[in-house]
Amino acid sequence: MPEDRRFLIPDRSLPFAASLIGISFCTGKYHIRRKLSPFTVIEYITDGEGYVMKDGEFKLVGKDQIYICPANVPHDYYSAADKPWTKIWMNVYGTVPLMLLREYGLSGTVITGAKPLKPLFEQLKDLIYDEKTNDECQNEILALLIKILNGLFLLNNQKTKNPEAVEMKLFLDTNTHRLISNSELSAHIYRSPDYAVKLFKQEFGTTPYNYQLDQKMSIARQMLRQTDIPVLELADALGYCDSKYFSALFKQKNGVSPREYRKRPKT
Repeated sequence: MPEDRRFLIPDRSLPFAASLIGISFCTGKYHIRRKLSPFTVIEYITDGEGYVMKDGEFKLVGKDQIYICPANVPHDYYSAADKPWTKIWMNVYGTVPLMLLREYGLSGTVITGAKPLKPLFEQLKDLIYDEKTNDECQNEILALLIKILNGLFLLNNQKTKNPEAVEMKLFLDTNTHRLISNSELSAHIYRSPDYAVKLFKQEFGTTPYNYQLDQKMSIARQMLRQTDIPVLELADALGYCDSKYFSALFKQKNGVSPREYRKRPKT
């Protein structure tokens, strides 16, 4: 089966460790069975169809859907013979993926539509060919995992929200690596900036800027607690080219500097 894969060096003593990322061009004979998987699998289908075991029966999974098979349970999935999958995926170890799945209400095997999240998996695919170090990739994969699960939560729990507002929120959530202006955000839904900002605040109780800032600070706190990524790299990953400005902003929002926050006892 044709595949582009990148093997990583997982430190399984850590609460998060990615072992493998890739893009697979499955054949009709593709079938994976694991009696009790030691790792969590997250896969995005870019084309084709296949079947994933969920609650004792196989469920159809097609283009622009995600399936998540958590660690410590059996995995069983296969590609359709007449229209095999193409998919982008990650294999991750540790308690952090399971904790995040639980906190986002995504426990058990998950199958759901996720087309707005495709850009995040495209970023994952880019890491396959990137020259970043193992540690840099581990940090980026963890950040992508958090964004993916947050995006799934929004898709699955905000069906009653205005679809344009949800689309803007997902656009911000999938672009936390840069700063999004109100003009760019409004252009994403083909509306005026005034309309977009008013709608966003009406639906979510905050402005796009403040929401974006809160999301970046949330990711920063998680990364500071769960990784050893340098503050300079963290700032750059969140779209801040000036690490001193980022540190000052973090202190303003959290009461302490990033380095002081990292030193706090974990609770």
